[in-house]
Amino acid sequence: MNTSVELSDSLSSIINLSVNRVNIYINIQQEADLYIPDIPISLKGGSPPETNKFIPPFVSLLIRGGIEEISKINRDNISVSLNYDQILSDSTGLLKPEITLPQNVNLISISPPWIYHIKQVSQASVFGN
Repeated sequence: MNTSVELSDSLSSIINLSVNRVNIYINIQQEADLYIPDIPISLKGGSPPETNKFIPPFVSLLIRGGIEEISKINRDNISVSLNYDQILSDSTGLLKPEITLPQNVNLISISPPWIYHIKQVSQASVFGN
């Protein structure tokens, strides 16, 4: 929708308008949902020791937006990541991934919502050998 709107001059005693009308463009689209399965989780800012495991190594997303925005979505413009600092400071074994989506698209759900972070220890360190 494209329309022209006249500006109000209720403050004419305080300010002077240089323009009396403005054009407004509104893009109205049908809303759509898109399910994207098995997006791999990347690690940002470093590499944890090989004894650290992340289960599962991927997530599935449900996103919502205008049909034109949804039609432009592909795996290259979505990122799911864990931050190295988040991994180092983890004391619970559960990490929440960071999701980056294109503008005008909303995350509806992530499955699973948490990633299990398992720090494997050798038997020698457990038994004091």
